[in-house]
Amino acid sequence: MTHLKLQNVTCKRRLHVPHLVLNSGMYGLIGPNGAGKTTLLRTVAGFLPTKGSIDTPQVAIARTGADILLSGSTVAQHLRAAEHVRERFDVGYAEELLDSLGVDKRSKNRSLSTGQRQLVACATALAARTPVTLLDEPFNGLDAPTRTRLRELIIAHAATTPDWLLALSSHRAEDLVGLVDQVITVHDGTVNKPTDLESQRPHYPVLTGSAKDVEQALALADALPLHQSSLGSTAKVHAWSPVPFPADTAAAAHVTVSYLDDGQLIDSLVSRAHESTRTSQEES
Repeated sequence: MTHLKLQNVTCKRRLHVPHLVLNSGMYGLIGPNGAGKTTLLRTVAGFLPTKGSIDTPQVAIARTGADILLSGSTVAQHLRAAEHVRERFDVGYAEELLDSLGVDKRSKNRSLSTGQRQLVACATALAARTPVTLLDEPFNGLDAPTRTRLRELIIAHAATTPDWLLALSSHRAEDLVGLVDQVITVHDGTVNKPTDLESQRPHYPVLTGSAKDVEQALALADALPLHQSSLGSTAKVHAWSPVPFPADTAAAAHVTVSYLDDGQLIDSLVSRAHESTRTSQEES
């Protein structure tokens, strides 16, 4: 099994990771722009000076935006250059990925759009066939069909690559839905531990019923309301419960319970991480 471990890692006074351990699997780094996601990925890849301990096998990273650097004058030349740098780099696989994504290997690098450069960076990282792959905002600049195709290729890569560890960053929950099983919230340089979506879902109930009944259910479960709406006499409250919301509580209070979908759940986790970070800063 692949392991990635960070211990007491600090970088640029903007990132502090007391303890983070990731095993094989697909992780989504989520947080607003400027939260520290890119700094974290570049730190793991060894591109930034740090203090602390980072224990990782070989890493390949796909940067984003202006950070993407392509070698040579054409895509094909870039891939050949990568082959010389990476011992296990699979040129044929990279070409196959790019062909599936609609990028011609004969294209001039300077003629590539932002989205096409992003695709070349992603294909290069995947074709490196390293135990750990880092994709920084890989869906930036891509239209909807291309985003879908890239997601399919990432999933296919995972299915054929045992013990692979992927860390993929985004500031949008929709980019992670259906792609990752665990999310890592990042806010203002604070990196939280991985959160398994399925294990957290029962903590985020959606209660529907009369305002009085919903209020009673929240009180019985010691749950906190996060968002509330109403239609006539019916109230609908998104809540957070410190323990999985008890079904008998809902029945006793005469309310119905549903749960957030993945996108809503990820957004709620980000919001709670933001509140937690802000509270910690105020207390300190």
